[in-house]
Amino acid sequence: MADAAMVLIERFRSEIAEQFQANQEFYQIEDEAIEDFAKDAADAAISNIRWHLALGACYRIEDVAEKSGVPRSELQERIQEGQLLGLEGRYDTFLPAWQFCDMSGLVLEKNAALTLGAFRRVMGQSYHPEYVISWACTPQPEIEDNEPRDVISREDMTAGLMRAATLAAWSLMR
Repeated sequence: MADAAMVLIERFRSEIAEQFQANQEFYQIEDEAIEDFAKDAADAAISNIRWHLALGACYRIEDVAEKSGVPRSELQERIQEGQLLGLEGRYDTFLPAWQFCDMSGLVLEKNAALTLGAFRRVMGQSYHPEYVISWACTPQPEIEDNEPRDVISREDMTAGLMRAATLAAWSLMR
């Protein structure tokens, strides 16, 4: 674990040093502003790490498009409509692997399709994939304190997953 932090720190240090060397005017910025920028950069890096963990195992949208034969633009549309779950990053869109029972045919796990539908129905225009991704990696009492992504393929969890998804969506709407 400490190695990951050191890699992040060293890479950040290297990138910053390179940018300052290439842009000497950066040295003219006040220390207070630089401190604020550094905090913002650290917050952004940690946020990316948190989303990476929340996604779990995932596929890049390009890989899904290639394997399924569905154009990237159509996949993006399905994500926006809540028919597929994906998180748009800075350079790519990532689709959690747990939602698929057959990625090549874009076949969703039955419970994944049902829970996405529950979030969409309750939230309407307020729906955002981030809500489902956060919910899916959080233990839910309705499913024996399991994370939804860990039990999404279990038929015996359908009622609990639907209850948990619906309650979470309503809670987000308040």
